[in-house]
Amino acid sequence: MKINLTLAFIALCLGACVSGNPREGGLLGGIHGLQSHVYEERLQTRRQQLDSLRQQGGQAQQQSAQLHGQTQASQWQAAQLDRELVTLRQTQQYQQQEIAQLQQQIQTQEAERKKQQNRGAAVTFTPPASKLDVQRLQELIRQREILRKQIAEMVK
Repeated sequence: MKINLTLAFIALCLGACVSGNPREGGLLGGIHGLQSHVYEERLQTRRQQLDSLRQQGGQAQQQSAQLHGQTQASQWQAAQLDRELVTLRQTQQYQQQEIAQLQQQIQTQEAERKKQQNRGAAVTFTPPASKLDVQRLQELIRQREILRKQIAEMVK
C-alpha cells in the first residue's frame, strides 16, 4: 500500500512538471522560470504589448473623432450648397419669367408698329420698350447667363 501511495504521489508530482510555462501548469518549470526571471521578462513583454495596443486604440479613437467631425462639416457644407443652389434656381426662374414678359411686350409693340405701317398710317418711331426696359432686359439676360454658369459649377 505504501508503494502504491508513493507511486501515486510521484505520478502527481511528475504530472505537475509537464510544461515549463507556469500558465500551462508546469510546477517545476514555473519555479525555474520564476527563479531565472524568464517569467518576469515574458510578463514585461506582455505589458509592453498591452500598452502599445492601448496607445494604438487611443490613436484610432482620435482619428475616428476627427473623421466624424470632418464628415459633419462636409455634410453641413453640402446642405448649404444645396440651399444656395435652390435659391439660384428660383432666382433664375424668376428672371426667366421677367425676360419672357419683356420679350412679350417687345413682340406686342412690334406687332402694333407693323399694323400701323400696313394701314399706311404715319408711323412715329417708338422704341419697342423704354430705354430702361431694354437695359433691364439686357441686364436680366446677362444675370441669367451668370446664374447658369454658377449652377453648372455647383452641379459638377
